[in-house]
Amino acid sequence: MTFQDPTASSTSSPASRLAKRADDPTNITLVIPPPSLNPDGTAAAATLLPFPSAQPLRLFNRGKSDEHYGFYTYFDRSIFLKSIDSSTGRGGNPADTNGGSTRDAATLRCTFTQTRFLVQVWTKSNQALLNPPQNTTEEAFKRPGTFPYPVTFTLDRHGGDVAKKNLFCYKMESDGTIVNKDANKFFQFEDRGFGGNLVNGTQGRPNAKGPIDGGTGGCRCKWQNWVD
Repeated sequence: MTFQDPTASSTSSPASRLAKRADDPTNITLVIPPPSLNPDGTAAAATLLPFPSAQPLRLFNRGKSDEHYGFYTYFDRSIFLKSIDSSTGRGGNPADTNGGSTRDAATLRCTFTQTRFLVQVWTKSNQALLNPPQNTTEEAFKRPGTFPYPVTFTLDRHGGDVAKKNLFCYKMESDGTIVNKDANKFFQFEDRGFGGNLVNGTQGRPNAKGPIDGGTGGCRCKWQNWVD
């Protein structure tokens, strides 16, 4: 007589092996979220920009030459890459330098969690807009749009939640699918001070306090609707 399952193998069950792996402090990839997939198992489209709505505008630097209204929000930005290996230094693979690879040519889908999306509306700027705003339906969705003030849109890696901020990648199969297994996911080092000076950097400092990853360095993209 036994209270154990007589059909069970004497070796560890898949569930127990999974529990042991989950308790393994050396397996840091366990905190990487599952891959973003389409219903057919292929990699989901890249997330290049967020779509924020109902954001409260705040006034910054009242009365100064750089007075502006603005807001910022954070999102998980994902791109496709052909390769992260480069023989030319930090410039990356030439096929990826213009915002990443196409999905068909990619071998990796990488996610920059806690990417900042910053909007600034300049109220005292005398810069000429790219074109005079046209308040017509036909012109509303044409560059530079119909907004009558100079506007800057910035993507960068400043700030965010230190507990959620990271850069991880999933390897893609030749057919564009992603298999969710340990061998296919990894963290990637990110130089958040590249090209500038990093203030209160968080990499290797999971308990950093206050405003994080400030300064002038790191990955950044900026768009504006006026001519310098």
